[in-house]
Amino acid sequence: MRIHTTQNLSSVANIQPNNLQYGTRFNLKGYPKDSVSSQPDTYEFRVAFKRKKGNLAKRIIESTKEDIKKIAEKDKNKNPNGGLFDRILRGTEKHEVFITAAIAAVLCCVARPVTLIIMSLFGDEKDKQNYKYQIAHSMSSGVFGLIFPFFFINPLAHGYNYAKAHPEKFLKAKNDEEYVKKFLDRYPQADRKTIIKDGVRQSLENIKDTSGNNLMGEIKNVMMIPLPKHISEISDETLQKIFPEVQLAGRENLETANELIDKAGNKINYPKTLDGLCIAIEGEKDKVDYFPLKYIKDSVLKEYFPDLDITSTLDSNKKRLNLNEWKNLRGEKFEFDKDFLYVSDWNETMKEIPLITGLTRKDMVKEGLTKKKKEEIKYVTYQKNGKDGELGTAITQEMVNQARASEVQDKLGGWLGDIVLAYPRATLTIVLIPFILKHILHVEKAKKEPEVATPAKVENEISGKAVA
Repeated sequence: MRIHTTQNLSSVANIQPNNLQYGTRFNLKGYPKDSVSSQPDTYEFRVAFKRKKGNLAKRIIESTKEDIKKIAEKDKNKNPNGGLFDRILRGTEKHEVFITAAIAAVLCCVARPVTLIIMSLFGDEKDKQNYKYQIAHSMSSGVFGLIFPFFFINPLAHGYNYAKAHPEKFLKAKNDEEYVKKFLDRYPQADRKTIIKDGVRQSLENIKDTSGNNLMGEIKNVMMIPLPKHISEISDETLQKIFPEVQLAGRENLETANELIDKAGNKINYPKTLDGLCIAIEGEKDKVDYFPLKYIKDSVLKEYFPDLDITSTLDSNKKRLNLNEWKNLRGEKFEFDKDFLYVSDWNETMKEIPLITGLTRKDMVKEGLTKKKKEEIKYVTYQKNGKDGELGTAITQEMVNQARASEVQDKLGGWLGDIVLAYPRATLTIVLIPFILKHILHVEKAKKEPEVATPAKVENEISGKAVA
């Protein structure tokens, strides 16, 4: 059975019921000694392998690590994927036309003029006048190309996005029953009972989905986690965060993570929380899927840990308990091999992957040149609308199908103004810019000097006419 993540996301792995990823060696440098990929993806490795004395490199490493720590500390109680960068990406997607025009304006108003100024330094007076005209024309084109989308195209795109975000005002329906039907066609995960309350059509922010979470329209905005690293690869700081009482001295001599001890020299207990702890399951072509223990499905745990009593891992609210509470089928403490642990932490990496739990959906995908549809099993991902760090709404196949159906419509809505006004804008640019340059800014191309009639030219013209 082939399993993939949801569409338009980096595929994490295909999975077969194989063995768990197992770290066989433990090492201070942060990677298993017997690992095929033995070089860690760390600033220390990427910089230090080139250094000789290492003083400058060391300062760079420490400075970078401190910056990452500050960012992580600042956002430790926030969703790292909901920050400024994520908002910029989503805003860029909504305003593609204006962003494209802004980039073109930078090229026309900065890059090209700078190039022309440099070239003018090596020309004569006539060349300098022509370069001056070209610079003015380039900058005018950039400004004009930015003003037009700002005043004409962008408002149309804004209008479409506003109408889309306020179906209670713009979704046409003869009656409430038809309105609810159309609304569910657009948002199949919506809770029917919350769409209309007391005869009033509710706005999107007041509507819940069937999971009880706030309704989210963008299904691609999924929950992400830092790319997990094996427990042998993480830094001392992260290891100490998981095991506060861990003895770090002598860590480089340990063979496995099960040999970790506390400061009193005793075998270390399991972490008191499952936050950030994952297991890794190897699939086809050496691909790996990572499952957070806090959210992993019972069926996945049971498949790979058949001696585990699943009921012992859950509290009365069906929330996953920490590893110290887990028991085997005989009622004894379940000995979870620490070498199965992978750690997902923003202090360790800036890479991220979609959060998956083992829940799957059936999708029909087109294959090859024939575009023949084939059924594939894919992992379900989750929207970023979970409460208090819990899972968001599961993205079902019905939601994926609806998003595909509306994708073309949404693209056309965003580009509608540019499509309609493209030719008028081009025409006005060609007509107005030369007029403005000449009559307002008084910038013109250098005039061609009249040709002087030399005796040789006159003789050639006469002889040419005589032959004719």
